[in-house]
Amino acid sequence: MIVLLLGWLGLFGIGAIPIRSWTIAKHAWGAARHRRRLLAALLLLPMVVMIPIDLEIAIRVHRCLASQYCGPSVASGWLYLAFLGLAYAVFEIAFLGVLITKRIKHHRMRLGESSS
Repeated sequence: MIVLLLGWLGLFGIGAIPIRSWTIAKHAWGAARHRRRLLAALLLLPMVVMIPIDLEIAIRVHRCLASQYCGPSVASGWLYLAFLGLAYAVFEIAFLGVLITKRIKHHRMRLGESSS
């Protein structure tokens, strides 16, 4: 059951990862313009790691669907997609963690300015 749920998430992730990566790149570009290079690097790190994983698994799934032999069992395609689903979930959690950290830091800076 968990393999199917992660597989469906991976199937969604094949299309969502490039879109989310573009969003991350826009955030990183904005951070880099404001001289926050560490934040820009932290925003780009999940994207740089995720794009090759997405491409590799998308190629494997394509080969699985386009050829007569997919793997040792019928579930090989679902296992590929489940791995991508797990990687996509980690990708989103990492991106969310960086954004939450950024907002907490910004909020603390605003509180420090208002108390002075």
